[in-house]
Amino acid sequence: MNRSISHLAFLGTLVVGQNNVEIPLRKTADDNFIANVSIPTAGVRYVDMKLSLGNTNTICHPSVVIGEPRQTLTLNSGSSPSYNFTDWSVLLDTYAASSYLAIGPDSALTQLTGAVAFIRNDDDNSAKLIVGSQGDTFESYCRPNTIFRVPMDDGDLIFESEFRFGAEYTAPNIHMRFGPTRNGILFWAPPSLVQNISRAIEANGGILGRSGGFHNCTQTTITSLPEIRITVGQREGHVGTLVYYPEDYIDLRDENRCTLRVQAVGGIVHFTINPLVLPSTNIRISVTNVWTLCDAADPIA
Repeated sequence: MNRSISHLAFLGTLVVGQNNVEIPLRKTADDNFIANVSIPTAGVRYVDMKLSLGNTNTICHPSVVIGEPRQTLTLNSGSSPSYNFTDWSVLLDTYAASSYLAIGPDSALTQLTGAVAFIRNDDDNSAKLIVGSQGDTFESYCRPNTIFRVPMDDGDLIFESEFRFGAEYTAPNIHMRFGPTRNGILFWAPPSLVQNISRAIEANGGILGRSGGFHNCTQTTITSLPEIRITVGQREGHVGTLVYYPEDYIDLRDENRCTLRVQAVGGIVHFTINPLVLPSTNIRISVTNVWTLCDAADPIA
């Protein structure tokens, strides 16, 4: 599906060591992407690590010794050469629900390689992590004229944005950040946006249940809803727009029940958006804190 991610921008390149090493990722039922990782320093042959936009690698495995934060991680790439790196500040937690491979700008992997990229495959159910991502290579995975980048100031991950939901609802001057979310949530949003989505579902026959999901919510209900548009801004003006279609922000659980993939959060300074769970979108994150997004290119016929 063609997404409206706009404003072409040229990409800078900062790469250290190996460039454009491809690591295959597979998608889970809850819309996470998993890398197969070995930890030779801990004697761990294989562990599945969920990709995270955070900055701390978290390992949950009984073989990892608590109190040994320095670990060597091997990103397994099948038939291609694997990629090894050492992280001196791994979070070891045998009680964590999952292990997480961090690719944020301050993560060990991004700091060591200069930039990483998340590239979706044609079927949208698998992807690849590109370690040491170069700008021109990233562009080759993008649909023309859909690249935009959000350069952040040092230590500042916040940018201003505007939410639009159809023609009726607009929330300007919303402070956003890119970062991890859980359970397939696309982004944290102002409660007023979620209330407007709920009212629109109910106006089309949906009935809000006690658990927060909707009954009497069908595919016809979903297709009747408007898009959510998040316009990303910087001090110099408009940078680009992320478009979420109804089938993106609502999960149809069965023929008669649906749930929102947008979470209302009140009383906070900024909201979090996770582009890893936006279908058909590629991401590049650099050590210089530049986040680049684009529509994934159409498969070659």
